[in-house]
Amino acid sequence: MSNIFFDMENTNIMVEFNIIGSSFEPKTVTKKLDITPSETYKIGDEIAGKKRRHAGH
Repeated sequence: MSNIFFDMENTNIMVEFNIIGSSFEPKTVTKKLDITPSETYKIGDEIAGKKRRHAGH
């Protein structure tokens, strides 16, 4: 297998990780995974800039 090297000055990398469900607390998942999310939402939370709320999936 060959190694792949990136020119990091000219490369943008974005990763999206979603957990969707209705029976967990986002803070608990954050602590268990030892990550810092850029956003979290729970059912009923207001959607920024909108006059509606997050619904369950």
